[in-house]
Amino acid sequence: MNHTIVSVAVAALLTASTAALVTASPARFVRQTGVASIYYPWDSGGRIAANQEVIDHNAYTAAHRTFPLGSFVEVTNLENQRRIVVRINDRGPFVGGRVLDLVAGAATALGSNGLTKVQLVTLDPTRCSFNERFGRVLWTDLMRPRSGCQ
Repeated sequence: MNHTIVSVAVAALLTASTAALVTASPARFVRQTGVASIYYPWDSGGRIAANQEVIDHNAYTAAHRTFPLGSFVEVTNLENQRRIVVRINDRGPFVGGRVLDLVAGAATALGSNGLTKVQLVTLDPTRCSFNERFGRVLWTDLMRPRSGCQ
């Protein structure tokens, strides 16, 4: 009986700590510049991301080494100035000199076909005007200033 109580308590602690990790937003805004790449472009699906969801190549998601899982990042392609918002759901890239791994859908929307120089800005989802539909993060109004988001 004591084993059951201990098991339930441990499971509750693990669930609570995992939820805090996944839903954490950055305490301060971080800007980072570097190279983004496309990861697993040949994969037909089924790979599991660090946050335990299946990697969807049509979604606007990405892998970063240190940003909290579940955080939102505005990515700007410094070659063509296209901007998108991605949700961090995986860890990587594990190749030196790269700051972000994008799924194919996000890379296409950004105008990238391989390696692209980008600027990253972490966003606070409680202070920004965007929503997530159909696996893509969309600004609700591109013309409206996003004060507090940058």
